[in-house]
Amino acid sequence: ECLARRGSDRSVLMGDVLRERLARHRFDWKGERRALSPAGIEQVMRTLASPGLSAGLGQASQEVYRHLTLGITVTEFVDGQRHAVTVPLIDWTDVSANTFHVTEEFSVLRTGGQQRYRPDIVCLVNGIPLAVIEAKRPTGASRSEAMVQQGISQHLRNQMGEGIQDLYAYAQLLLSISGSEARYGTTGTDRKFWSLWREEGIGATEIQAIR
Repeated sequence: ECLARRGSDRSVLMGDVLRERLARHRFDWKGERRALSPAGIEQVMRTLASPGLSAGLGQASQEVYRHLTLGITVTEFVDGQRHAVTVPLIDWTDVSANTFHVTEEFSVLRTGGQQRYRPDIVCLVNGIPLAVIEAKRPTGASRSEAMVQQGISQHLRNQMGEGIQDLYAYAQLLLSISGSEARYGTTGTDRKFWSLWREEGIGATEIQAIR
């Protein structure tokens, strides 16, 4: 279902989900609340879909981060007048106003179009893949920490030039988990800087509220 909504394994955005989010957005115009025009929505889609990987993964990741935190400014024409509208991609004040998806085996075509890499779990907000998780099952011969390191290796491999940089340009959180062990980083984090994940001791009441 996720692949169908992405359109192909060349795209990492669930375009229809993001368009639905943008269609709900309203901006102020002389005391009125106005919806984005179809042209305005397409401006946002084009900008977000082109993170600028030609300048390098690090630069593309920073560009996406700016879009996520500051929004994307588009030009709208209202009553014949040009108006600059900054469109937020995520509602940071009302969590419930966003749309969340989690999917497994997120298949992405590698650069060059020969093979695919499939991160174990990807979490999307408003159709944008923000978290990528490698989940490794510990075996009798391999302890959880060793499997976590294997997951980190896969993340690092995936970010290389012949990997799936299209996905990692958007990812804001990377996780490698196995059993009760977990480490996290961000796009471009060296292996030695991946940090130990510690749970905050969320109680049953908080968990139920999340559900």
